[in-house]
Amino acid sequence: EGNLKNYNEYAALFKTMHNDWQQKWGIGTFPIYFAQIAPYLYREKGISPYMKEQQLIISQQQPNTGMAVLLDAGNGGIHPSNKRVVGERLSYLALAKTYGFSNLPHLSPTLKQMSIKADTVNLVFSDALRGLTSNGKPLTLFEIASDDQKFYKAKALIRKDAVFVWSTEVKKPTAVRYAFADDVRAE
Repeated sequence: EGNLKNYNEYAALFKTMHNDWQQKWGIGTFPIYFAQIAPYLYREKGISPYMKEQQLIISQQQPNTGMAVLLDAGNGGIHPSNKRVVGERLSYLALAKTYGFSNLPHLSPTLKQMSIKADTVNLVFSDALRGLTSNGKPLTLFEIASDDQKFYKAKALIRKDAVFVWSTEVKKPTAVRYAFADDVRAE
């Protein structure tokens, strides 16, 4: 968490670190599984969403890596007190990706495709084997913007593996974001 303000360098630094460890330890291309930074009111306000984005990039582009998402596991502290959730998610990653138990639910839903029709954005997700759910709660953490990149709170509706997002404030959307804040707990 100490290097949040250097988030734009994080993916490259992580790759360099991983490659350096592999070279120095000489045991092949071993995996690194890591925890997403937790929701927290960091000193550097408004930067942690960008760090989370960099961590996602690492998990998608750096071979032999995986990220345990903690957006729903935060409790206001910089380190979630429920270590069981963190440990289970990291263990599922290791069991599935390293030890071949690929039938375990080890990945979080990830944006696969975005399309826009009139004033509504359709987001389709991969790794949502049983579909998406908010457990009956309204979706309140989506925001939507047009070309001016001014984001407004949006309404959202889940349909199987997709989320439809819209706002009366945005007639021609071009961008959507979810839970884009420091201390926010995912729905």
